[in-house]
Parts: sequence; C-alpha cells; structure tokens
Amino acid sequence: MITCKYCIAKYGFSLKNKDRIFDTDSELADHIEEWHGIPVRRDNETEEECLDRCAKKGIIEDREKCQCKDCEALRESNRIGE
Repeated sequence: MITCKYCIAKYGFSLKNKDRIFDTDSELADHIEEWHGIPVRRDNETEEECLDRCAKKGIIEDREKCQCKDCEALRESNRIGE
C-alpha cells in the first residue's frame, strides 16, 4: 500500500479514499503527475527527458509553471541573481 502524501496533507487519510492508495510506485508517479502537475523522474530518465515527456503529455507547459523541486530551485536562484 502506497499513499499520496500530497493528498493526505490536503485531505487527510482514510481507507475509504481508494483513489489515494496505490499498489506500485509507477501508479503513484502517474497520479502525482496527472493530479498534482508535478513531474516525477522515472528509472534511468534524465531531468530533460522527464520534462520533455511531461510536456508532451500536457502536464507542464514550461519550466516556469513546473512544480518539481529542481525547477522551483532554478527559478529561486534566478530571482536571487536579479
């Protein structure tokens, strides 16, 4: 049983909410990308490949809207340098 920490933080945990409980890491990664709009790097996937895959799936339009930690850190470092 794998749960979505984002959903638990927002909605709380209940075994009644089967849409927030997953059997595999892959199912959880799909959920996080599709429902929360956060790219998840898969096995042997580079950051660039991940962002390209997510852009093709319509999960993100560009890095300015991406919510992954790498893109957030990049935006923050660019703001500091301004």
